[in-house]
Amino acid sequence: MTANRTKSYVLLLLVFTAAVVFSPIEAWAVRQRVCVNADGSLVVKRRCRANRGQVEMSLEMVSEQAVGPQGEPGPAGPQGHPGLLQVVTRKAQVYSTSGTVDLHKLCEPGEVAVGGGAIAFGSISNISLVASAPTNEFGLGSASDGEPSYGWRGFWRNPSGVNGNFNVLVLCAVLAAE
Repeated sequence: MTANRTKSYVLLLLVFTAAVVFSPIEAWAVRQRVCVNADGSLVVKRRCRANRGQVEMSLEMVSEQAVGPQGEPGPAGPQGHPGLLQVVTRKAQVYSTSGTVDLHKLCEPGEVAVGGGAIAFGSISNISLVASAPTNEFGLGSASDGEPSYGWRGFWRNPSGVNGNFNVLVLCAVLAAE
């Protein structure tokens, strides 16, 4: 295949693609007719027999007929949960040169954790964050699947023994009374 022929095919493909993309959808719709069968029933076809009746159909005619009157309003739904009153931040902080640091912070009673994080500050070139996760109501492990979380936990390795400032932040939602 020559370069000129390839260019011609590419140009033809571009023109065809533009024609398809920029043409109105109605241009691609097939005109339908409603035909009367021998038993008097109606059927939608492209063409009807010459000796039977037919009605021209268009997209506008169908869409106008498809919309009916407004129905009766349904019953009121149940009262929803009143939601959150506010979200507050709770913080735990420790300075440590220990080889490992395990720190957690729980929300206050009546609050649930909706987020959190763990961060360390200082000369911490060798310190690595191992875990940053929500906890159960005891601050130990993760909450069970589908259960709320009540705090946040951070776990670091500090092999250098450098003094670091370790922080756990938990975002606690205060729920409105039902």
